Formats: sequence, C-alpha cells, structure tokens
Amino acid sequence: MASPPPTRWAPRYCCRRNIWIPIVFHPCANVGNGILHTDPNTKVIQTAILLPVCGWVMWHDRVLFFTRSQHPTGDAMTPRPASTSTAEVVRQAVALLDAEGPDAFSMRKLGAAMGVDPMTVYHHVPNKAALFDLVVDELWSGLAPAVDGGWQQQVASLAHELRRVLLEHPRLVQLVGARPMVAPRLLGLADELVARLDGQGLPPAQAMRLLDCVVAFTVGKVQAEVRQPVGGDGVAPEQALAAMTETAPHLARALATGYGWQPDDEFSNGLGALLAGWPVSSGSTAGS
Repeated sequence: MASPPPTRWAPRYCCRRNIWIPIVFHPCANVGNGILHTDPNTKVIQTAILLPVCGWVMWHDRVLFFTRSQHPTGDAMTPRPASTSTAEVVRQAVALLDAEGPDAFSMRKLGAAMGVDPMTVYHHVPNKAALFDLVVDELWSGLAPAVDGGWQQQVASLAHELRRVLLEHPRLVQLVGARPMVAPRLLGLADELVARLDGQGLPPAQAMRLLDCVVAFTVGKVQAEVRQPVGGDGVAPEQALAAMTETAPHLARALATGYGWQPDDEFSNGLGALLAGWPVSSGSTAGS
C-alpha cells in the first residue's frame, strides 16, 4: 500500500479550498501598488507578475486545491451531522426537559445536546413555545386509556393514565398544566372520548366540562406529589408537628389516629368522588 504524501501546513476554508492564493495575492498586490504606482500601466504589470505566482501556488498545492473530500494524508474529512427530524427534536427536547426542567431549557442547550447548530432546531419549530406544545403533545401520545366500560370508568382510566405519564416526567408537570390544550394528539384523544361519552348519554358539552375538571384535578395532584419547596426548606416537619398539639389539636388528632400522606389512595378516592358526584342533566341515559 502506497504511503501517504507528507503533511503540509496549509490553511483552508470550510468549503475545503486552499487559501494560500488570497494570502499570497494581497501582500503582492500591496507591494506592487507601492512600487509601481507611478506607472500608468501598473495594473497590467502587476497582473503579469502575479499570474505566475498564482499558477505556481496552485500547482504546488494542487492536491489541496483540487481535492474536496480528503486531506493530503488521505484521512476522510469529518462528515456532516446527520439530518434531523421534527420527531427527533421533540424527543431530545423531552430528554433535556426531564433533566433540567423548563426554566433552564434553551434552544442553544438543545442544539448542543443534539450535536447540531441551534439554528437547525428552528428549521423544525418557529420558537420555544411551539416546541413546548409539541412536547406536551408527545406526552399525551403516551396515554392508552381504556375504551370499554361506562363513562365513569373510561374517564377514570384517562386520569390514571395521565397521572402515570406525569409521574414518569415530573419536571414536565408544570409544562402540561401551563400550556394551552392545543396539541393535535391531545385533541384527537379528547374527541374520541367525548364521542364515546356522548354515545352513553353524556352530552358533549357536559363531557368537556368533566374532562376539564378531571385533567385539572390530575395535574394538580401530581404537581403536589412532585413539588419542590419554593425558596428551599423552611421549618422542619418534625418541629411543626411537635407544636401542632397546642396550635392545631384537631390536626394532631388526625395524625395520631392514622392519617398519613398516601398519594395513590388520595388520588383514587378523590377521583372517585368527583366522578360519582358529577351532575348528569335530566333526560340523559349516562350510566356508571
């Protein structure tokens, strides 16, 4: 196998063209202007001098000048990053938001995580708000609620699925609760559920009000489960509980008789109470 030619010091443009010519040309042009500026045929003389110089540079570094794909050593140039897709941008955004949360998120960080220029992201989304809407849509696409049973069972299944997904992405709970509900897959899921509830006698307007309340209840309960104290820790829980006997005797009694924070049970019981007490308009045939 033939040995590669020796490495030469040769600065190059990103487009893989040798830049010796402009480097040599400008000093020669400046010197020529200084020496020959009194002659009316300066440009002709200067050009005649520079043409052989440029020709020699091109011939001397012909490999660099005329080769696009390789260094003189034969090593392949670093390949361009693979093309991205909107789906990949959204997946990477979810991963970055899971790690750092919405407050620390930026398009620059997303581009760095993907190994691309941040402006590449803007080929897929116009701004960060639009990207956040797609992230919310991605989360909703992970829900698989039951399609059988009465309207209460179907709505309860949706709530439990939403809670499951939110607990898998605790830093995104705030985002789901704050972004407008315009995600295409969310709207499609809601439309299918409203159609099924309508078929069971729960009119679409009532079904939408019910879904609004159930989603708000679910997001709020999960946010309470995963919350971090704003401003850091304050009074230690043990210290607050020790003083409760005198300042809040009824709460102290509740704690003494078995109350404890059980988020799973609280969510199921609260959701059941909400659905059981949901008013159904007269004349409807909705069943449980």
